[in-house]
Amino acid sequence: MAIFTNVVQEFREEIEANLTLDDVIDTLIAQKIIDEKLYIEIWGNQHNRVKYLLDIIVKDGKRCSTFIQILGTVARMKHISESISSSIEKIRKVIVIGGFPEFSLNYVVRNSVANTIKDRALGLDPKLGGILVVYGLPGFGKSCLVNQVLQTKRFLEVSGNAMFWINLGEYSDTTAIINPLWNLYLTAVKLTDYVALSHRPDDIIILQNELKRLFLHENLANSYIILDDVKSPDVLNAFKLSCKTIVTTQDKNVANNSEAFFIKVTTGFTKKESIELLRKSLETDNLANRENLANRIHELCDGCPMLLNIIGSILKDSREEALSTDIIWKSLIDEIITNDYLQHPTTMKVIHMIQRFVTCLDPEVQRCFHSLAVFPKHVNIRPEILMKLWDKTYYEVRQIMVELENKSLIVSFYNKDLKSYIYSIHSLVRTYLVEKAKIDIKYYHEKLILQCDEIIDKSPPDDPIANYIFGYYGYHAKNAQLYHKFEKYFDLRFIENKIKRVGSADLLTDFEIYRDFITKKEPHLERKLKDYIKFVHSYSAHLHISPETNIVQFAFFNDNNYVYEDAKHIASNNPDQLYFKLEPYSGGHKNFPVLKTKSVATATCFVDSKEVLVGTASGSIEVKSFRQYQHKVHRFEGHSDQVFSLQISPDSKSFLSISVDHTAKLWRFVEELDPQSPKLKQTNWKNLHSPDENAIPHKTFKIQDGDYITSAAFPYDTCDEIITASNKGKIMRWNVRTASIVRESSALGLPISRICYVHDSEQVIFAYDGKVYCYARGNLVYNGQFGVLDDITDLVLIPIVSEYREVAVISGRKLEIWEYVKKVKRFSFEAQSNITATVINDEYLVLGTAEYIYLYDYRCQKIDQYTNDHGEPTSLYILRESIAFICLDKENVQRCELYFEPCSKPLVKDLALFNCYWKESQPIYFIVNSANKIDIFYGHSTILAGIDEITDKIISCSFSLCGNYLILGTESGKLYFYNYKKKKVTCLKICDEEIKLVKCFEFDEVVDYDSVSACGMVVVASSSKIVIIVDNRVKLELDILDELTDVLYLRNRLIAFDVKGRFSIACLSDDQCLGWISTKYKDVAIARIHKGKNLLAIACKEGNGYVLRVLTFVSDNPLTLQCLFEAKLNTTPTCMSLNSNGKLVSVGGDNGDIEVFSIENNQQDLLLLHKKSVEQLVFAPNFESILVSLGDQIAWWNLNDFGKKSEKMNGNSEHSHQSLVFNFDPWQDKKLHDTVPYLLTSTNLHGKRLQYISASKDFRSFLIIDIDGNIFKMDIIDS
Repeated sequence: MAIFTNVVQEFREEIEANLTLDDVIDTLIAQKIIDEKLYIEIWGNQHNRVKYLLDIIVKDGKRCSTFIQILGTVARMKHISESISSSIEKIRKVIVIGGFPEFSLNYVVRNSVANTIKDRALGLDPKLGGILVVYGLPGFGKSCLVNQVLQTKRFLEVSGNAMFWINLGEYSDTTAIINPLWNLYLTAVKLTDYVALSHRPDDIIILQNELKRLFLHENLANSYIILDDVKSPDVLNAFKLSCKTIVTTQDKNVANNSEAFFIKVTTGFTKKESIELLRKSLETDNLANRENLANRIHELCDGCPMLLNIIGSILKDSREEALSTDIIWKSLIDEIITNDYLQHPTTMKVIHMIQRFVTCLDPEVQRCFHSLAVFPKHVNIRPEILMKLWDKTYYEVRQIMVELENKSLIVSFYNKDLKSYIYSIHSLVRTYLVEKAKIDIKYYHEKLILQCDEIIDKSPPDDPIANYIFGYYGYHAKNAQLYHKFEKYFDLRFIENKIKRVGSADLLTDFEIYRDFITKKEPHLERKLKDYIKFVHSYSAHLHISPETNIVQFAFFNDNNYVYEDAKHIASNNPDQLYFKLEPYSGGHKNFPVLKTKSVATATCFVDSKEVLVGTASGSIEVKSFRQYQHKVHRFEGHSDQVFSLQISPDSKSFLSISVDHTAKLWRFVEELDPQSPKLKQTNWKNLHSPDENAIPHKTFKIQDGDYITSAAFPYDTCDEIITASNKGKIMRWNVRTASIVRESSALGLPISRICYVHDSEQVIFAYDGKVYCYARGNLVYNGQFGVLDDITDLVLIPIVSEYREVAVISGRKLEIWEYVKKVKRFSFEAQSNITATVINDEYLVLGTAEYIYLYDYRCQKIDQYTNDHGEPTSLYILRESIAFICLDKENVQRCELYFEPCSKPLVKDLALFNCYWKESQPIYFIVNSANKIDIFYGHSTILAGIDEITDKIISCSFSLCGNYLILGTESGKLYFYNYKKKKVTCLKICDEEIKLVKCFEFDEVVDYDSVSACGMVVVASSSKIVIIVDNRVKLELDILDELTDVLYLRNRLIAFDVKGRFSIACLSDDQCLGWISTKYKDVAIARIHKGKNLLAIACKEGNGYVLRVLTFVSDNPLTLQCLFEAKLNTTPTCMSLNSNGKLVSVGGDNGDIEVFSIENNQQDLLLLHKKSVEQLVFAPNFESILVSLGDQIAWWNLNDFGKKSEKMNGNSEHSHQSLVFNFDPWQDKKLHDTVPYLLTSTNLHGKRLQYISASKDFRSFLIIDIDGNIFKMDIIDS
C-alpha cells in the first residue's frame, strides 16, 4: 500500500493543478472512502479544498488505491490516472523481481526520516561503488524506511528498473554466503542479454567476479542492491560489486568510514505516527476519546515501531472492544509497564539480537554495558556520572560509549548548551539489561548512593553528578537495599540540595513513595515526616528566591516542631554559623517564587491558579508550575518569533497563541507527567528515542497576501471555531478542525487591536480606530459601533447580572463600561498608570497596573484599589481571598498574590505613622491606623488598642527618647505628648499648618538648657518653619523657605534638607539661633551624620550621576564645611550609613548594589546580593563593622576586614575571607558565606520587599516591616 501513497505524492502537483473537488467528492463519500464528518471538513476549507483532500487521502494506502480508480472516471484526469497506474505497475514488477518484502497493511509513512535516506541514496555514485549504511536498534523500522524510499517512481527511473533486496539476517559470517550471492546472480542475469551460468560455482571468488561483470551491463549499471540486516564486515565485503549498495544493520562497524555514508535511525514514531498506526490497526478514522491512552502507549514504548505494531495487532484482534471501552487499552498499558510484552515472539527475537551483539563485546565493555541497568527508565546519562560509576577517565568513557553506540545499544546526543554528550538507553535495551544482567547491580546502586555524603556540601549548583544523585537518591537507596540511608530525608542539608537541584515536587513525591522506608512505620517518625512535609510546602519557595540562604535558617522560622529541633541541633554543632529566630507579628508568610524561562518572557496566561503559560521572545511557549516549583513541565515549539498573546479554550483542553511570526497556533495540552519522570527531574532532559521532545501545534492559522493575525478569540458555545482580526482590518471565522476560513469580511484598512464574541456568541465585537464595532457572527455584517477611545487594548465581557449587556473597554489608563446592545456608556474610570491585565468572575472585574490592583464591582459600580509593589501584571487570576498575578522581568516569571483583607494585626500602612522604641531586646511600637486611632504593642502583646483621644488627624509621629511618650503632629498644627503609661495627653499649638515632621534628638553637652527633658530635644517642622521644643515648651522657632524632607542634629547644629535637594545649617547657642547658612551643595538625595566623628555624608546629583562626599565642620568656624572624601557613585543612591568608627560609608542603590567606601585609604568595593532596590542600611552601634542591608531580602555583612579583600582575592593573605572573625558576642567566630564576599547570612521574608528595619541597642534583635506592612522580629540564636 505504500506504493500507492508514494506515487500519488509524486503526481500530487499535477493532480492539484487539474482536479476540482466536485469531480470526486460525491463518489468518495458514496464509496465510503470518506465519512460525513470529513466531507464537512473538506468543504469548510475555503482556500484549497483539493490540497486538503489529498492530505487525507495520502495517509491511507487503501484510500489512495480507490482514489486512483476514481480519478480514471474523470475525463480530464484519465491520463494522470493512467500514468499513476503505469508507474505503480512498473514499481510492482521491479519489487517482485527484486524480492522486496511486502508492507504491512497498517504501514505508516515516516517522511521526516525517509527523506534523509532518500537524499543520500540518490547521491550514491555507482562508479565509486558507493555504500549507504542505515543503522540503529532492532525494531526501529530501518528496513521499512529503506523499502518506503525505494518504492517510488523516482527510484524506478534512477535505478533503470533494477533493484535487488537481499535479507542477510541469518548470515553471521561468510560460511554459507555463496547462497544469497547465487540467488542475486540468478535474479539479475534475467535483466540482461547475458547467458546465465548453468550451475553455481563452488568458488565464491568466481561467482563474485561474474557478478561484478554482470553489474557492468547497461541494464544494471545504475541498479541498487539492498543488503538487509548485515551482521558482520565479512558479509558486507562479499557483496562489494561496484554498484550502489544500501545496507541496514544494527552494527555501524560493518563498514568503515572511508567507504560508506552513515545514517543512524535513533528515533521511532512521533506521537502522530503512533496514533496513525493504531488508527489503521482498528480501521477507524479517529480514536475519539482514546487518543490520550494511545499517547500513553507511545510514551511507554518510546515510539518503537516494532512494539507499536505488536500492540496494533493485539488491538485489531479485539477491535470492537478497543473502540468501545478503555479496558483493553489499560490492560496493554499495564503489560508494557510490567514488561509482559517480552514474551511476544517478535520481541524475543529482538532480545536475542541484542544479546548476540553484547556477547561480541570486550569483557570490560560488557561489564560497563551491563552496569547501565543501574539507571532508571528514560534517564539522560551524563559522562561525569559514568566516570564515577566505572572509575574511568572522560576519554575512556567516551570510547566505551562510542563502541556501544556503534552496536546501536545506546543513543547519544551532543548538547551544545552543556558542551557535553548525553546518553540514553532505549526501554527495550534497558529491559534486556535488567533481565539478563550478569553482574551485581546492587554494587553499582551502592556506589552511587555513597557519593551523596561526599558531594552534599562541595558540589556547585550545576554539578551533573550531584544533580543526578539527588534526583534519584531514593531509587538507588531502595535498589541497593541500604534502607538506613533513608534517614537522609530528615537531613536539612540533603533536603536543601534536593529542592534546589530537582525541585520540591520531586522531594514531596519521594516522601510519599518511600514513606515506609523513611518512617520505618514508627509513629514518632510518621509525625516527624508530617512536620517535614509541612515545612517543605511552606518554605521551599524561599530557597528559589534566596538561594544564598541556608535552609537551617528557614527551619528556625518554623514552629517548635521536629524540624525546629533538628535545626537547633545543627546550630549547636556549628557554632560558627549565624542563625536567627523569626517571630511574625502580623501573621503568616506568603511565598512569591520566581521561575526562569529559556528566553525573555513576553506573554502569560493562567491555566489554573498555580500553572501559567509563558510565551517567549524566541517563540517557544512553556508551562510553568508553581506547585512546589518544578524545574520544568512542558514546552511547546512551533513559533519562530515572539509570542504576544495566549488564550485558553472554553473547555480548557487547548490554547491559542499569536506571534510576531504572523501566525496563530492552536495547541493541545499535554497530559500531566509523573513527578518522577526524568523530564521533570533533569533540567536539560532530552527525549533521544522519539522525535516528540516538544509538543507541536495542533493547527496553524495564517493569512495570505501580506496580512497577518493581530487578535483572536473562542466563542462561548463551541471549541470548533475561532474568530480572528488582522492587521489590514479583516475579520475571519475559522474552522478549527481544518484550520480553514469559513467566512471573512472585507478589509477596513487599519489594524484591529482586539476582538471577542458577545455573551450569546451571535455577534463579534472588535476595537478599530478608537471605536468598538459590532458584526453579526454568521455573515460578518456591520451591526453598529460605539465609544471613542485612543488605542483600545482590551475588551472584556461583563457577566449578565441584569437586563444590561455590558463590555469593558480598556484604553491605556482608561476603563469604560458600555451597554453594547443600546450603545450606551454606563461607567468610566481612569487609573494612575496603564492597565496591563484584566480578569473577571461572577463578582468583580479586576484591573492590574504597575502601582495598583483595582477591583470593580460591576453590580454596584464601585471600584476599590490595592497597592501593588511587585511590578506590571501580565495575567491575573481571582482566588477566594486574593488576586494572583504574574509579573515578568526578562527571563524571570514571578507569581504574586494580593490579599483583599490583611491576615491579622498589626499592619503598618504608612511608615510616617509608625514608630519603634527598644526596651532591651523587646520592641515597643505604635501604629496610627486609617481611623486615626492608635494601637500600642509590646512584642506580640497589645498594650493599648484603639486610642481615640486625639481627634485631630495625625500626620507625623515619634517616640520620646525615654520611650514613655508618643509625640504626635497633626494637620491642625497641634503637637500632642501622650504618656501611654499614665494615659495622659499634653497639647502644644505649634502653628496653623500641618506638622509634617517630628524628630527627637539627644542633647549636646554644650547646650545649656534649664533642665534635661525625658523627651530630649523635639524638633518639629511644618511647610514654613522649624520649632524646637524642650520640656513641652517652645525654645526656638526658625523660618524655612521650602518644605523639608529631613532634619539632622550634629553638635549644636541643625542641618535641614528641603524638597529641592538643598540643605542649610543653623548653629544653636542657648536659646539663640545664629541663623541659616546655605551651603554650596545642591541636589542632595540622601544624607547621614556621625556624631562622634563630627561627620556629614551626603550623596548629590551631578550631571547624569551621583557623587558621595564626606564632610566635616571646621573647628574654628561652626558653619564651615570641609570635604574629607569624595567618590563617584555607580548607581542612584537610596540609603546610606556610616560605621561606628566613622571610617566606612555604605551606600545602597536602586539596582540592588551596595557600594562601600573606606574614608581612610580611599578603597571601595561592591556588596552584591540584592536584586532590587536597597531600602535601608544600618551599621552596628559599636566598634565592629557589622552592616545590615534591607531590600528584596535582609542580609548581615562583616566589613571588619574591608580594604584587605583585594589582597585576599589575589592569594597574598594567609587567611581567606571565610575565616574572618568578630571579637565580641554574639558574632564571635562567625563564618562568612562560601561564595558571596563579606556576607554572613541572608534571608527573605515570604519573598516580599522589605522597607523598614530597627535594631535593638545590643544589635541582637531586629524589627522588620515588609512592603505590605507586615511586622516581623528576628533574634540571633545563641549557639
